[in-house]
Amino acid sequence: MQNKASRVKYYFHSKVIPFFLRGGGAALSFISTILVSRYLGAHDSGIYYVSLNIISILSVVANFGFNTMILKQVSDQYIDKSRESILISSSLYCALAIAFLFFALIFLIANVNEEKDLYWTLLLMSPAIFFMACSNSFASYLQAKERFTPMVIIQSFAVPAILIFCIWLLHFLNTIDYNKIIIISSIYLLSCILVFIYAICSAKAEGDFQFLKCSIKFKHGTFKYAMINIIIIALSQGVVIINGYFLSYSELSKVIVAQKIALLFNFVTTTIVMLFIPKMINSFKNNKKEFFKIARKCKKIAIITNALMAIVVYITADYIISIYGESFDGASVNLKILVLFQLINAYCAVNGSILLYIDNENILLKIYVAALSISILFALTSPFLFGNSNVIACISLGLSVITVNVFSTIRLFFISPVKITNEG
Repeated sequence: MQNKASRVKYYFHSKVIPFFLRGGGAALSFISTILVSRYLGAHDSGIYYVSLNIISILSVVANFGFNTMILKQVSDQYIDKSRESILISSSLYCALAIAFLFFALIFLIANVNEEKDLYWTLLLMSPAIFFMACSNSFASYLQAKERFTPMVIIQSFAVPAILIFCIWLLHFLNTIDYNKIIIISSIYLLSCILVFIYAICSAKAEGDFQFLKCSIKFKHGTFKYAMINIIIIALSQGVVIINGYFLSYSELSKVIVAQKIALLFNFVTTTIVMLFIPKMINSFKNNKKEFFKIARKCKKIAIITNALMAIVVYITADYIISIYGESFDGASVNLKILVLFQLINAYCAVNGSILLYIDNENILLKIYVAALSISILFALTSPFLFGNSNVIACISLGLSVITVNVFSTIRLFFISPVKITNEG
């Protein structure tokens, strides 16, 4: 009876709570996207979302893989406390130096570039590079200490919740005459600062580390972690930034809105895979036949779930887009294209997870580099080859979503299937 109760408790904490946390965060982000888009309109939304994507990429660069290193090393119960201080302090000083460098660069570009709205918005939001990078390091520290759930809640809910509340307040106060982009950007920066304050206080309460100790020694592994993290964020955000160069902000915002709706499919697929991952890890070590049986079951559930969601979205696409306001008319075509790519991703996502556990980081890094190269190359050349349109932008964005998992599928089943099926 006690064993049954402990299994139920473990299942609740390891699967049910993370699912609802991720689901609640995704729902709040979806609502905040609607409200921000309606508040700013198509043109200003394009400027805001491009700025947000650039800041997201730069914050990952500023973190420089320390979040992964902290998670791996602090998880070791025998790690020396001074080593924890060195890791935490190094991540902070590295983030501060890189964030200051980007701030200075953005400031110089803002003074000579004609795109004043974009670069001054970036300048206002640029301190978030430091706060986001450091928050991720502290989140990894708390995860290593198994005190991650409160931090997940804050990271998932704080920014969209603050945006939703402030937009409601702005609507109530009727702030029509003010610069809306500046207001929303300031609110976003404030929310990043609040998350950072919570993260640093939580980490300080959990571990007795000193911020004064700093010894940044970049090893080969550090660069590898940094490169993988940067490529992952570049695949999701970099293509959007490239599309922004060829499209007007109004047209780009229609692509981004469709992308954010389609990301709900990615959330469902990722959640399904995460629920099966513990069983896949255990069975891979002990029973390869059971491992692939679980993988096929996971893939089947992911495909059926995404297919049912796709049918609903295809039927109601025009209505869904109408929620964002009249300035986003025509974005339903973008949504249908991106949903199609998400269906392909649902089929291949499990294969990417399988590859993660049977190959080494060098293979994964090569796949990420190849995927990023092809995605960036297509995004840069497609407007010249096929014309400049939302459809082409969505296709290039869709390719960036599926390339890693498609390459993982090719690697898994066509290049070395004998090695994988006979391993162990």
